[in-house]
Amino acid sequence: MFKKSFALIFGALLLAGTTQAQTHYYSFTVQSSGAGIYACNAGIRAQLNDCDTCYQTKTNGETESVARPVGCPTTAQTCGQDIICAHRGANTGEGLMNYFLVSSGVMDSNGVVGPMSKKPAVKGGATYSTLVPENQAFITKMGNDLEFKLTTELYNAQYFVDICFRGPQINMGADGVLANYNIFAAVGSTEINGAAAASYAASAGLKAQASVICDLSATSTAATNLANFNVGTDGFPTNGWMSGVIDVSTSMYEWQTVPSVYNPKFCKVRYTFTETKGKSCTNGKSAFRDMGLKSAAICLRTDFNEPQ
Repeated sequence: MFKKSFALIFGALLLAGTTQAQTHYYSFTVQSSGAGIYACNAGIRAQLNDCDTCYQTKTNGETESVARPVGCPTTAQTCGQDIICAHRGANTGEGLMNYFLVSSGVMDSNGVVGPMSKKPAVKGGATYSTLVPENQAFITKMGNDLEFKLTTELYNAQYFVDICFRGPQINMGADGVLANYNIFAAVGSTEINGAAAASYAASAGLKAQASVICDLSATSTAATNLANFNVGTDGFPTNGWMSGVIDVSTSMYEWQTVPSVYNPKFCKVRYTFTETKGKSCTNGKSAFRDMGLKSAAICLRTDFNEPQ
């Protein structure tokens, strides 16, 4: 009886030790790459007019636009009294009176920015002077200390700020994933000192327009991308998409809706600001830059919204 029980137990142990089992090994990969957005370039120029901009102060204190006196003999009656004229725009040196200052650093492919350095004043001219060449914008990150300093006789400056967007470094399109980015651009201003009616934006007749250009190629890099603006004689891009005109003096913020783009690898949003009062030859005194210091904080908001 004992031998029979032992045999049964031993047999059960043998069966337990030979129970079948399966082991499965599996591995997978994870790719991670986010988007980035940053201020990457700036430029400035003067809109030079080869015309007369003169005004005269009358005895009652009012001013009116007048023609430039042809000559100035010794008699005050023919010379003209209390007439002020701006130099003609043919004097291109005037453009050098506008400039900007900003710190910047070089950004690598991982979004890491090298040491930020303050560059010497970038002086304007008849054409744009920029922080970096157009094709270096995506590898440049500007600091938050950008200052435009405008000292031309007339409100005739034109300047821009570029916001760069770098999409994920994953080729979503090749995987059949279409990310439809909706882009919004907003511009506004806040007067730092002085009444709103006499603000810089109002005095300059400041207008703004947003432009967008994108490179959708999955093989493009920050150094080789083709999202570069071509600029016309009026200072605005001749390629890409351009918004309507924003009157910076009438609204704290004004939105501009930009056409959506699919899987953008590199996009650049340019905000171009134009002082309009000095562009006309008949604006008289209002075309002249005020001697008193005016300061304004120009606010930009750039949204790249992924689909819901």
